[in-house]
Amino acid sequence: MLRSAAGFVAPANDPRPREHLLSFDNLLKCLSIEGSEVRLEGKKLNDLPTLPKFNRKSKAKLIATCLGKLPEGVGKWTLQLLADQLLQLRVVDSTHAETIRQMPKKSA
Repeated sequence: MLRSAAGFVAPANDPRPREHLLSFDNLLKCLSIEGSEVRLEGKKLNDLPTLPKFNRKSKAKLIATCLGKLPEGVGKWTLQLLADQLLQLRVVDSTHAETIRQMPKKSA
């Protein structure tokens, strides 16, 4: 006989592994901490989802900047330099080099 921490008893000849007892214990723990409404209906979103910073026009300006003339004293474009240039041109309000790095992957 297998017994869970909550006292649920499984018969000795139960073909299911012991994991179902652990998941039952986890469910009881979540119900006691979060309440039954949260477990049944899901967690509520406190904030609205954020809109993407780059739309088609701003992506086009990024590509045009990449293909355009380099600033003086620079040998090649870096991600940080591109992010700074887009901020300077007021294409976006704020951005990061990581955002610039991930952009081609999303459209490919």
